[in-house]
Amino acid sequence: MKAEKPLTDKELEEWESSRDLDAELLDSVRQMKAGKGHVAMSYQEQVKRDIEALNKVDKQDNTADMGDYL
Repeated sequence: MKAEKPLTDKELEEWESSRDLDAELLDSVRQMKAGKGHVAMSYQEQVKRDIEALNKVDKQDNTADMGDYL
């Protein structure tokens, strides 16, 4: 994949002024309502959920005396 050069300030300004943010946001909402979107989770949030899941499994396996992972 060929890397693109960053836009100059003038090119960026022209691109931003040509956008229709209302239409873009409306389209995004419609996609989410239709189930076409996806959740982008941060690494820290994923680790937190993983630890919570491990702690929950430990409690179900009667290994609570071992303590939580964090």
